[in-house]
Amino acid sequence: MAYPSLQERPLVWIDVETTGLDETEHEIIEFAALNEETGEVLEFKIWPEHLETATEEALEVNGFSVDEWEKSRALTMSEALPRIVNFLQGAILAGQNVSFDERFIKAAIKTSGKPYKISHHKLDVATLALVHLGPLGARSVSLNSICEYLGIPNEGAHRAMADVDRVRAAYLKLRNPYNDDKEVWVKRIEAFNAEIDKRITKKKLWETIRDYVRDCGGDPGSTTATAQVDQAIEDFRLAHSRR
Repeated sequence: MAYPSLQERPLVWIDVETTGLDETEHEIIEFAALNEETGEVLEFKIWPEHLETATEEALEVNGFSVDEWEKSRALTMSEALPRIVNFLQGAILAGQNVSFDERFIKAAIKTSGKPYKISHHKLDVATLALVHLGPLGARSVSLNSICEYLGIPNEGAHRAMADVDRVRAAYLKLRNPYNDDKEVWVKRIEAFNAEIDKRITKKKLWETIRDYVRDCGGDPGSTTATAQVDQAIEDFRLAHSRR
């Protein structure tokens, strides 16, 4: 059987939102894809069959609710999977940490018992970010970080279609890195790194003061204690910024 050359295969941007990080235990609850060549979009929510295995963190991040999934006319996996596989036929899978998405799709195929197959060829934007942003000082290649570095809005994070749009926008910038002013990238990277440092410092200071309040028999979650901690952090920041 003759296969089309890689140049003839379209890029299809994909993103899945799931009930956790383990494809052997968790499930896809939202899918989105965009065919770069045709512009065709496939997007829907999927009912989890084993909600009891979901992690609270994943459901919170993904915004899962029965009402929202009902309003969106969520599909069952048996309804969704043939459409997913058909959409991905002959394509190069593209995305952010796209192996994660691929693993979950293949796990769903295995569970279905159907003889479905998808391409093993992939394009991962995180790798492009490592190549082009790493030498400029980038500390992270998470999608949020990449978008911060490249000046791409981060609205709608952890919603499948929004993540497809963000990762595609990042790819288009990273594919032609010299279309942008490299100095602008460097300044954004430095600014975001500084913000990360402030968050880490604040977190460490909060944990230290919280533990102290608790050791003294107080409630670190109380309104008074929280206000005192925030003031202490601000005092620390002002003192540190004068050095």
